[in-house]
Amino acid sequence: MKKTLYFAASLLLLTSCYDDYVGDFDKTAVFAAYQYDLRSFVLGEDASFEWQVALGGVMQNDKDRKVTVSLDDALLSGAVAGMKNKNLASGDYVGNAITDAGITAFKPLPAAYRTIEGMDNLVIKKGKHTAAVKITATDAFAMDADAYKPVYAIGFKIDSADADEVLENKNYAVIAVKCENRFFGFWSRSGTAKTYDWTGTKTGENHESLSLADSRQYEFTTTGANSVSCNKVAGSTGQMTLTFNGASVTVSSDDGKITGSGAFNGETRLQDRQIFLRYKVTRTDGGYDDVRDTLSFRNRIRDGINEWQDEHSDNY
Repeated sequence: MKKTLYFAASLLLLTSCYDDYVGDFDKTAVFAAYQYDLRSFVLGEDASFEWQVALGGVMQNDKDRKVTVSLDDALLSGAVAGMKNKNLASGDYVGNAITDAGITAFKPLPAAYRTIEGMDNLVIKKGKHTAAVKITATDAFAMDADAYKPVYAIGFKIDSADADEVLENKNYAVIAVKCENRFFGFWSRSGTAKTYDWTGTKTGENHESLSLADSRQYEFTTTGANSVSCNKVAGSTGQMTLTFNGASVTVSSDDGKITGSGAFNGETRLQDRQIFLRYKVTRTDGGYDDVRDTLSFRNRIRDGINEWQDEHSDNY
């Protein structure tokens, strides 16, 4: 939804300037607003996104307009440079993500990894200025280890349209894609850590109340369809892995010094999600910490958009 709003704003800018616009242009044109983009499939949610074509040149669209589009893998050649071009990409986050992932070339997204709805009957309806196709990830994509960084891309080409022209330099789009675990993002922590020495004697206890400060957030980074890496342990800098199986959570670390379990409260809406953890952290001195965390979803950055509450009306 938020992507659509930004798209609509760009459409207005491409079509006219409010102070200067006094009527329709001489020609109508169909185009893709952005030539390069990066989109995420959030697994466990809708795992889909939309790509839009737009009509410019008229204030009021007085008829249905058929648009013919096709998939074109040839567009992926040189697309990495396009992703890093601020004049062609949908935002700085696109080039930054490609650079951070070390991508030097894209692979075409296999047909088995996605479904595309609406491409065969794409129509900009009377009274509308946009039309969209919907791309949805399949379970097969989530099983690919490369799904969690932007290795794959889809190339769309606008072949023809019921308009005076298809804009020559805006008749295509290359969309890099990746998957995200539905729990990725930032979580606010409240919790208690009890400290024990090597004999099992309790030596201390620390309690932290809920805080929204950036420095206190647990950041979850997607590592797989059912797992995330967390950058905090017991409220301090560290690393642990959370693996989800339905509402159950397993807590672990690469060095084996963190073990535990937890539960997800099962809420669909982002702002209502909580995760409850209890885990043991074995220290180098032979002692250990008994940690209990309550994590409440704060926000996540998806495709350059800050999301802090659920945007799907069906979830209310």
